[in-house]
Amino acid sequence: MSINWRIVFLLVVVSVAVKCGKPRSKLEEGLLKILEKSKKGDVGSLPIALPSLKTVKLDPMQIKYDGFTTDLSELTVKGLEHLTMKEFSASESDLTVSMVFTVPSLEVRADRYHLKGKVSIFRINDRGAFEANVRNLRAKAVVKFAAKGSNVVIKKLDIDYSLGQVQAHLSGSSGIVNSGFNRRLSKLLTNDKGTLITKAKHVIEKAVNKMLRGFTPAKLIETISQI
Repeated sequence: MSINWRIVFLLVVVSVAVKCGKPRSKLEEGLLKILEKSKKGDVGSLPIALPSLKTVKLDPMQIKYDGFTTDLSELTVKGLEHLTMKEFSASESDLTVSMVFTVPSLEVRADRYHLKGKVSIFRINDRGAFEANVRNLRAKAVVKFAAKGSNVVIKKLDIDYSLGQVQAHLSGSSGIVNSGFNRRLSKLLTNDKGTLITKAKHVIEKAVNKMLRGFTPAKLIETISQI
């Protein structure tokens, strides 16, 4: 499953400014500016290639689970601009950021999906548009950065999440198929979320480390502080 995880790094770096309210340093002031710009979609002038929170585009992905294979392409996510930071702590000395944030509603859309699998005795080979509504996302992350050679990288990442409700709709599939898909999706996101978290951590670390190539910890802090 390949996702543009630059958005996750954005949530990490902006979290300092959210909980503190009034900036206590140039670093916090810079992070607050990043957050406000990303909420408005004004990210073109930022020195780090971060996405807008208004509409997030994701790479195509394939999900295999419980007899279903789903390919999704031209994916977008809307609603992240409404995130609220509930808890936060950060330390420049050991480059550790801890946070808990919530998002009341997310809309995930894919212009094209291809679903293959089996419901009862019937084989499925459906195509169409996909959309899903995610309610009451609550996520927790602890990220520790460290220097590795001339770069800053993620040394340790712990993440967890909970969801209030998820409802998906497959426009090119029958009601029976939609019901079966939603049951499997709910099971994947709750009962088997450990598998998702493990995969997500690997993808996040790889993507963020690549994006931060060329930044030392000091350079990254200086760059954000000068925004």
